[in-house]
Amino acid sequence: MLIDQTLRRLVWRARRWISPAADNDPIITVERGPAPAEPPRAALRPRRRLGRSVVAFLATLAALGGAYGALVALNSRVGIEAAAPAAEPGESRAIAAVALVLAGADDPNAAAGEWPFIPSMRRLREARLREGALRVAEAYIARAAPPSGRLDAALADARAAMAAPAGADRIAARDALVRFNDRLARGQAKLDGGHAALAGLLAAAADSCEAEAVALAAFSAEPTLLAAPRVDARVAQARGVAWAWGLVLQGALADAPEIADALTLESTIPMDALGRIAAREPLFLFNAAPQTPWAPAHVAEMAGEFARAAAGARALGAAVSARAAADTGPDG
Repeated sequence: MLIDQTLRRLVWRARRWISPAADNDPIITVERGPAPAEPPRAALRPRRRLGRSVVAFLATLAALGGAYGALVALNSRVGIEAAAPAAEPGESRAIAAVALVLAGADDPNAAAGEWPFIPSMRRLREARLREGALRVAEAYIARAAPPSGRLDAALADARAAMAAPAGADRIAARDALVRFNDRLARGQAKLDGGHAALAGLLAAAADSCEAEAVALAAFSAEPTLLAAPRVDARVAQARGVAWAWGLVLQGALADAPEIADALTLESTIPMDALGRIAAREPLFLFNAAPQTPWAPAHVAEMAGEFARAAAGARALGAAVSARAAADTGPDG
């Protein structure tokens, strides 16, 4: 074999020397092994089918999980009726607003709209929402007083019902406020609706909004993308605070139309911020960091809205006090 290849090489070199234009392809042949056999296509089909089946299963599972999560979120939504309550001539709209807040505290049909067989956080959210609204009602009832003289019996009953040792009797407090509003309409009682009372109420609202802003900011400082249940419950309570303060301040301004007309611009900021908080209920509550581009920061945004409402309430209270000083004049 070696001798044969050597002879072939010598012949090839001689041919190339004699006639360079001749066919100079090497004569030496190298035997190559057989090409590797490719697996038949029939053997590849089961693997491809298995991969496609796994991808389709995962996609279907993700779609069903997303749809189920959306149903749970929809079943957990709690709508808020932000319309101010009606009041008869001579009645206080602020008192009517507080009575409305107390009337919704023990609603037996609160969860009547839940879908069966689907988990829901509606009852927890509604309970925390009422808890926040009741704090506002308690703050208002504690501040409400006549311009001077002895406290009206109906208003005293409302305070006593809210401060009962066994727990606040909200229904009794609401009934007492309804009686007090009826006495106001009949001219048998009076309620201090002057500049000082309104400024004090605005200061209380600002303090409450600042407390909510601090609480929500503490949660947003620990971002977790989707909000945890405790954060969800705290947000529901904050919505109740915003809803109740919005109704009460709207009623208090309606009780003092001359002040409200003169300070329309100043009252826009806190009322707008409180209304935005109360109406805000995203389908999925996110607690992402403010700089996260792929997820909203709902909790941080609500904290900012509360801070804006607090600043607006303080500015409005300062404007009310300044107007009272201007109306009084330098002689007092």
